[in-house]
Amino acid sequence: MVLDLLNRGRTNGKKSLDDVMRRMYDEFYLNSPNATYYLRGRGYRSEEFQRVVSEVAGIDLNDFFTRHVRSVDVPPYDEALSYVGLRLVRQPAREHYSGITVDVWTPGGAIIGNVSNGSR
Repeated sequence: MVLDLLNRGRTNGKKSLDDVMRRMYDEFYLNSPNATYYLRGRGYRSEEFQRVVSEVAGIDLNDFFTRHVRSVDVPPYDEALSYVGLRLVRQPAREHYSGITVDVWTPGGAIIGNVSNGSR
């Protein structure tokens, strides 16, 4: 999602991840030599995907892949979501979201262990 929104935002809506996938299909399936006698096209390496994403977007996304795909940096949610008018709001986790505690999950359903007072 972040990669798609960055592509859309940084190209002013001209390119998206859909364009990347069409290009990947063309390059590695339709226009590649067959990997074997009975299989059309070939697979691709992650570096080739990274190259195609940057080429389609017309911008260098190597830093994105280095920091957010091959490392542990948090993806740039704020930038990506801002392109579509959204904002990520971080809140502390709550102990009980629904007020219900499940003791056991079974194929037929769940066995409720507790319902918190005042829950809705």
